[in-house]
Amino acid sequence: MTQKALIYTGNLLTTTYAKTAHGLIRGSKRFEAVAIIDAESAGQDAGTLLDGVERNIPIYASLEDAKNNNINADVFVVGVATQGGQITAELKTILINALESGLDVVCGLHSLITEDEEIVAAAQANGRQLFDVRKPKKASELHFWSGDIKKVNTPIVAVLGTDCAVGKRTTAKMITEDLAAKNKKACMVYTGQTGWLQGWKHGFIFDSTPNDFVSGELEHAILECIKDENPSVVLLEGQSALRNPSGPCGAEYLLSANAKHVVLQVAPARDYFIGLEDQDCVQHSVASEIKLIEAYGSKVIGITINSENLNQDDIAQLKKQYSEEFNIPVVAPMFDKMDAISDAVFNLVQQ
Repeated sequence: MTQKALIYTGNLLTTTYAKTAHGLIRGSKRFEAVAIIDAESAGQDAGTLLDGVERNIPIYASLEDAKNNNINADVFVVGVATQGGQITAELKTILINALESGLDVVCGLHSLITEDEEIVAAAQANGRQLFDVRKPKKASELHFWSGDIKKVNTPIVAVLGTDCAVGKRTTAKMITEDLAAKNKKACMVYTGQTGWLQGWKHGFIFDSTPNDFVSGELEHAILECIKDENPSVVLLEGQSALRNPSGPCGAEYLLSANAKHVVLQVAPARDYFIGLEDQDCVQHSVASEIKLIEAYGSKVIGITINSENLNQDDIAQLKKQYSEEFNIPVVAPMFDKMDAISDAVFNLVQQ
């Protein structure tokens, strides 16, 4: 059942640090966002602020303000990433207040609320539940890579990016939903906490999985998805980027998941990897990224553009440039229909 959720973003709703909240605002099968707690953006509609699409999700300055406006909710979800994924003193106070207000708490930070004595005591005193999305599984519950993915005939498409927080999950979601609207069955395999929060059935949380088991968990999620859903195509949510030095990721999708096709999400307005400007970590060209993917034996079948800090003219020029240079479909998901990309994905089924 979908639970009604208050989403906390700690005055960071308009930043990439709140991408978990962004995912819930744009839609979830697990949690219905009924309000956002963010003092910096209070008084606005979250959908309008995020995408220019009114979604009737009000933003309040505090939990108390939301309660005073008779917002009815079941859970309090931490929708923002803190520095290092830690539970700050301020956040701890807010979470305890939520528990005392009769709300369960869901948290995807690296620090676990179920291991914080004060938060656990508050939950017990108020008869509420705590859930850590990133709590690592026991080793006995994890899987090693078996190679069975090599026997799969279903096309597997990875949505990779040139950086963190460029919209890989949102693009994978949009492609999956666009195909479903055309009665073409696709399944998305999530690999991050927001995918779980959105209610996707199959996947695992990459960055809470010991490295030895990442390849196996990725393979297992895909195999379970194919067994349970029998989709025509599988979309994989990418993480980080192949050459992001703070957390390189992507080779697993191309090798362990046997994803022979890629939709590449790019962020043309970024000169550096996000958060690494002071380290002079310059992003590589789109052409270079495509060549690297090809070196792994996979093919880029479409490009999607992250539109941050770009105007409509910029986007139009980039779409023309990329489509002419690479001869593949190019769309800006926040502005365009996904037909060109989803058609390219489904064409794989016909081959």
